[in-house]
Amino acid sequence: MENKKNNLNENNKNNKINENNDKQKKFIPLWYRFWLSITGVDKYYFLAVEGAQRSIQYICALTLVICIILTSSFVFETKHLIDDSVKFLKNNISDFTVSSNGLQIENNVKPIMEKIALNSLEITLKRVNQPKIIIDDESSEEKNDETLYKYDGNIIIFGKEKLLFKINSINRNISYKDALNILGMDKINKSDILGFYDETGNLHRLYSTMGITLFVYFFIECLIIMIANIIALSLVGIIVSRTLRMKFKFNGLFSMSTAAITLPSLLTLIYALFYIFTGFTMENFVIMTTLISYVYIVAALINIYKNLVRISGN
Repeated sequence: MENKKNNLNENNKNNKINENNDKQKKFIPLWYRFWLSITGVDKYYFLAVEGAQRSIQYICALTLVICIILTSSFVFETKHLIDDSVKFLKNNISDFTVSSNGLQIENNVKPIMEKIALNSLEITLKRVNQPKIIIDDESSEEKNDETLYKYDGNIIIFGKEKLLFKINSINRNISYKDALNILGMDKINKSDILGFYDETGNLHRLYSTMGITLFVYFFIECLIIMIANIIALSLVGIIVSRTLRMKFKFNGLFSMSTAAITLPSLLTLIYALFYIFTGFTMENFVIMTTLISYVYIVAALINIYKNLVRISGN
C-alpha cells in the first residue's frame, strides 16, 4: 500500500510537471505581443523566454502589416493623383504630341502655368504643397533647370526635350526619348493618354503591377532595416546586461529587441503616411524614434535586474 501511495504521488508530480511544461509551450499571441511590446516593458522577460524563432515570426508579421498599409496608401494616393492630372489635362490643355523630337503643343497660349487643385483628401487633409504644373515647349533646358531649382515647393515641368519634377525636395528628370523607349512607342498624344485612362482594364493592370512591385520593395527594405536595428539593439543589450552582471543569451536579447523596435516602427509608419498624403517632413524624426527603442531595451534590462535583486534579497 505504501509503495502504491508513493507511486501515485510520483505520478501526480510528473503530471503536474508535464502540465507546467505544456503551459510554458503556449506562446503569447502575436497581437498581444504587439500590445506588450509597447506598454509592457516590465513583461519583456516573458517575451524573451519564447525564443528567437517566435520573435522572427513576430517581426515578419509586423513587417507584413506595415508594408500592406504603406503599399495600399501609396497606390490610393497615386490613383487620385492620376485622376486629378487627367482631369487637368482634359480641361486645360489642347492637343499635344510627344515624340523623339520633343514636345509640341498645338495651341496659341504658351507656356501653360497652372496648379493642380488636388481633391483626393481635401475634406480631411490639406496638402502642404500642391504641385505647380508648367507646360512649355519653347523655353531652353537651362531656363527650366533654373526654374526647377528656384521654385520653393512641388513642381512638374513639361519642357521641350524632357520632363522635370521636384516632389518633396527630390529632383528628377527624364527625356521624352527615353520615356518612349521604355513604353515601346514612337510618339504619344493627348488622345492616347485619355484613351489609356478610359480603359478600366489598363488602370487595373497599372495599379496591380505598381502594388506588387511596391510591396516587394517595401517588404525587403523594411525587413532588412528592422533586422539591422534589432541586431544593434541586441549588442547594446549585451553590454548593458554584462554591466549589470546578468547572464543573458543572445536569443533572449534578440527577442526583447524585436519588442523594443515595435513602437518606433509604428511611429515611422504614421510619419510615412503623413508624408505620402501631405508631403509633411520632420528633421531627425528617424533618429528620435530609433532612440526610443534603445530606451525600451535598457529600461527592460534594468527592470529585470531590480526584480532579481528583490528576489535574491528575499
